[in-house]
Amino acid sequence: RRVHGDPLHFCLSLCSLCSFRFMGLAWSSAPTVGTTETALEVLQNPVSAAALLAGDADAAAQAVKALVDERFFVLELDEAAQNTVRALRDNADAFFSSGQEAMERAVAPPKYGDDDLDVLKSRRRNEGFIFVPGVKAYLKLGRAEESDIAFPSDAYRAAHTAAFELFMSLAARVVDAVASTEGGDGSGPLWTRDVAKSVLDHAPCKSAIACIRYFARDIDSAKESYGEVHGAGEFLPSPEHVDTGVLTVIVAADVPGLQVKTASSGEYLRVEELVAGAPYGARAFVIAGRKASIFSRSSDGGLQPTLHRVSLPAATERTSLLFYMDTP
Repeated sequence: RRVHGDPLHFCLSLCSLCSFRFMGLAWSSAPTVGTTETALEVLQNPVSAAALLAGDADAAAQAVKALVDERFFVLELDEAAQNTVRALRDNADAFFSSGQEAMERAVAPPKYGDDDLDVLKSRRRNEGFIFVPGVKAYLKLGRAEESDIAFPSDAYRAAHTAAFELFMSLAARVVDAVASTEGGDGSGPLWTRDVAKSVLDHAPCKSAIACIRYFARDIDSAKESYGEVHGAGEFLPSPEHVDTGVLTVIVAADVPGLQVKTASSGEYLRVEELVAGAPYGARAFVIAGRKASIFSRSSDGGLQPTLHRVSLPAATERTSLLFYMDTP
């Protein structure tokens, strides 16, 4: 049931607006903002990361229920986890400020050798440093022990390793809970135990953390790149999409822009705006990728990939930090 007139929703929206103005950011209302009682409940009741890591059954059940019902849940990170996230963010900021020549040292080596077909050699690896002129720059790195990409510094490598272990442990708890949760069609758990074991065995080799810097754009240049500008003069540096992996953990950015299409409303919810008052690193969003649905025993009542996007006002720069849990 829509609750646009609900007093609680009004208070949350007002707090979000105040937080944005306090931070000096422009806030605009878009026609695609839709909230429901279940979506607000997910936002107001974050899952404790500490409880999840400790094997708390209630926290795990809460996470999976939100993923099934609304296709996302919110993680509340404790101080130690926040420090881990902030350390990586500080190193990412230093990397993006180091200059083009320094950043290009982290470009991934070619995926194919000289003896392979030209069409294969031309394929770009979706990892390392990638620069999209006028749109974004990002650094995507897997587990340090297996990476053939040069880390920007020893400090970056250490911060990345700590964050990778944190996010992998959290995602593993969710995977384990998915394999213990009954599906809505009564056919058994959402995933079989064998599927969950295979994901957990292979994910460390395929998963990665991405730090993305979205560049500030004026409206005219945004229109050239993205076509029609939506809402109150906003553009989509990351248009509507689903991730291809299993799970994605998205740290709530200090410049809100993430929107998630909730199952109950079928509309985009500005999730980051509604947690904008929390310190950086205190909240993260977990969404399902395409493989989470492929691995489900049934398409009815199982995990569905989460449609999401990033929407920004003109002349706004944003840094995103994401963990992609994936399998070969």
